[in-house]
Amino acid sequence: MAPRRAPPAAAPPVEPSLPTLIFDEPLSWRAGKAIPTAELLRRLGALATELAELDQEETDKASLGKVAKELCSPNLLGHKDRGVRAFAAACLVDVLKICAPDAPFTPTQLKDIFTLFVTSILPALSDPSNAYNTQHMYVLTSLAEVKSVVLITDVNNADALLLHLFTIFFDIVSGSAKASTGEQLSKNAEFHMNEILVTLVDEAPTLPTEVIDIIVAQFLRAAATGKAKQNGDSKTDDKQSTLEMKELP
Repeated sequence: MAPRRAPPAAAPPVEPSLPTLIFDEPLSWRAGKAIPTAELLRRLGALATELAELDQEETDKASLGKVAKELCSPNLLGHKDRGVRAFAAACLVDVLKICAPDAPFTPTQLKDIFTLFVTSILPALSDPSNAYNTQHMYVLTSLAEVKSVVLITDVNNADALLLHLFTIFFDIVSGSAKASTGEQLSKNAEFHMNEILVTLVDEAPTLPTEVIDIIVAQFLRAAATGKAKQNGDSKTDDKQSTLEMKELP
């Protein structure tokens, strides 16, 4: 009897490939050939929508490489249109979230990104009526919940950015940076601001002396305000109107 042939070895199971970013439209341009603002807003809006739907654990992070590089270009971070900056920032916090804990940016790029956040996006939260408040809140919420804000401590000249961040948050919450419209800051925004400050106090290797001074000033000013109320004096010193928090982190 002829020997029987051994059955063919079973093929190893094929692991399903991870979802990848589909967006492939250009976000950068050469000098003199800028993408029209309306078209740029459309592209950034489409990218923001797709990034928001990607899962951190089930996404091919390598597929974000191209957009990550373009999103941190001076063309976007320094764009004159506040909507472009707002949508770019919303996309950037999602890239940080999906790629955590390894941000796909150089130290210089991270500094540019957080400079945008701290000097343009987060200060705009003082005006809830801003046309791009939804994007500003998205950035704030992500920085607080994902805790990607701790990356700010890794950039060069982090002290100046930290000082600016603590200052604007205390000013916004106290109302000294209130918008001309008089619209109140949402409790949700106030909560996330406090959450970010607490995270930085807990996670930062060291805090600049100026930041510590600002934090201590909140106790002193809160005490001064309480004493004034007990004495029936509702007036406060103009010098104490800034950096006064309703609740300390």
